[in-house]
Amino acid sequence: MDQEKIGKFISKLRKDKKLTQEQFSEKMGVSTNAVSKWERGISFPDVSLLKKICNELDISIEELINGEKNNSEEAKEKAVFNVIESRNKTKKRLKTIITVSLLFILTLIVLSTLLYKNKEKEIDNFYEKNYQMSFVARNIEAFLKYRYDGKYPDYYGGMYISNDANNVIVEIVKEKLPVKGTREFYYYNELFTVDKSIKIEYVKYSYNDLSDTYNKINDYLLTNEPIKELNSVSIDVYKNRVVVDFVELTEDIKNNFKEKIIDSDLVMFTTGSKLSIKNKCTNSYNKLATDILKEHGNLLMSINVGNKSYVPISLSLYDDGTYELFTAYESCMPNRNCNMILKYTKSIKGKYNYDIEKILSESKNANNLSFDMDNLPEYEITLGESLINKYNTLSFVVEKNKNNKYLDELLNLIDIDLNKCANVEYVNE
Repeated sequence: MDQEKIGKFISKLRKDKKLTQEQFSEKMGVSTNAVSKWERGISFPDVSLLKKICNELDISIEELINGEKNNSEEAKEKAVFNVIESRNKTKKRLKTIITVSLLFILTLIVLSTLLYKNKEKEIDNFYEKNYQMSFVARNIEAFLKYRYDGKYPDYYGGMYISNDANNVIVEIVKEKLPVKGTREFYYYNELFTVDKSIKIEYVKYSYNDLSDTYNKINDYLLTNEPIKELNSVSIDVYKNRVVVDFVELTEDIKNNFKEKIIDSDLVMFTTGSKLSIKNKCTNSYNKLATDILKEHGNLLMSINVGNKSYVPISLSLYDDGTYELFTAYESCMPNRNCNMILKYTKSIKGKYNYDIEKILSESKNANNLSFDMDNLPEYEITLGESLINKYNTLSFVVEKNKNNKYLDELLNLIDIDLNKCANVEYVNE
């Protein structure tokens, strides 16, 4: 249908009837604006109005559709053709609108996904760059009081107490390093100020920097022949370095390490820190041990010496009156650096008849206690789930140079010396 032609046809017939648009709109029950749109070819009257319009203008529906006065059979066929053609055009237009709309929605979804991924990447990049930037807080008592009073927000990362127990190393998320000498730093983009009684010193390298360097060294050690004289590789947060320790250290050894593995300011070379440890671990436990006990009651407590300069034997006590003494552990081959957690591999089993909770009465709750390497506890007692709930703590300790008569009685009863070393079983990984 030719809407423009039909519009002019309606306008001419209206004027022939000497009707204004207002008068004609009143008769049709529509607004003047609607009539104006019909006559300008912008829109077509609703189907329900066609008969009413034709009666008012003295024309047939076919003549209205054709936009001209002609009631011949040919004109009627033409009107039918125009309606069909108009319907097909409407369908095509509707199909186009739907297709375009779907494409628009799909485009929005794709763009939203890309924007989300970009934002996700942006966030990842932010944390990759800023996560676990560290500072050292002097005056540990003031710092911990400030922390536990709730004035210092939960930091993202970890907190380490230095070996001399005088300093705290705190890892946080901050957007940028503050101006040197100020008390302010950014935490989760929220600015806050540290108590003035705490002296803080910002370290040079982030934990991520140290971790990247450590991983590069470790990757090399895991895929190449063991390095002669190498003891260990570790991250020292307090020293803000990756520490590479050798039994003996020469300039040739250092230069060889730098050439083959990595030459970085983040690496600090040390020597001999494990030499004494090897000498200490000569009093191994010699009783014949088999496999680890597979069936036993619930764990009540595990007890071992506090000196961690060697791997000690470990005693576990269960609520069914049985005990298990772990006497061997799995380790890497000598001079081979690999990632392993402590895993005991053999144990001796036995029975006891003793009220072991009496041991805790002469021990100290380990909550809020800290120890340095020069002041380690005599024994560490790790509790099982039932005793954790009862005493509201994970562990107790027997302090250095303090006697615990109940623990001594139990150890004499089952004939065990916990100061012995566990035997090592090497793996070839």
